[in-house]
Amino acid sequence: VAEFRREHPETQVMDMASRIEDDITQLDKRRGVLKKNGASVEQIKRIEEIKQKKMEQLNDRYNMLRKQ
Repeated sequence: VAEFRREHPETQVMDMASRIEDDITQLDKRRGVLKKNGASVEQIKRIEEIKQKKMEQLNDRYNMLRKQ
């Protein structure tokens, strides 16, 4: 497995993607609670911005590794 990962560095993104998926699930839950409790539009928007940033980081990492 280690040798395969060295030969295919893009597999490193799989671990990162799994963590980000977990993070986004938690953010979605948090957003739901905030909306239910009457959170401001700014609070909800901030969660969406965090989700977007995490996805951009994942995409950037993947693209960087593919170019290697």
